Amino acid sequence: MTFLSITLVSMALLHSDTPDTKSPIQFSYWAAQATQENRKEPLFDPELNDIRKAVADLPFDTYHAIKTGKSEIKLLEDKEFPLDAQYGLHVMPMEKDANNRIKVDMRIMETSKAGKERTALAPSIMMQPDKMVKMRGLKLTGGGELVLVVKAQ
Repeated sequence: MTFLSITLVSMALLHSDTPDTKSPIQFSYWAAQATQENRKEPLFDPELNDIRKAVADLPFDTYHAIKTGKSEIKLLEDKEFPLDAQYGLHVMPMEKDANNRIKVDMRIMETSKAGKERTALAPSIMMQPDKMVKMRGLKLTGGGELVLVVKAQ
């Protein structure tokens, strides 16, 4: 094997282990109002069909879309996604590792009826490419619970 061949193979191997920090992150989210209405078959608004498997183990049988979206976000960019009058989502991709896992800091902000904003939830998640992560537990003023499903790649 020649020196040039060994160098090219070495460079290819080094490149495959180097995280891609220049490309923006593809971020998708689905926010739903989840309720238990004792249905025989679960009911999903059509724009929530992508998350059926991700939420299958939750104790709800009715999912109404609040907001869904997709966006490109650069590393260390803080991007805001208003969900409704009560909640908003802030997303900041922090780093991407050699396995393309993405560390994402998120904040779900809640605005009270009086207009005061507070951090309701602030997870930091190491996300696998193309895997969905679900969050729940925040009450909605219109009834039910906020279920938020996110995916980054």
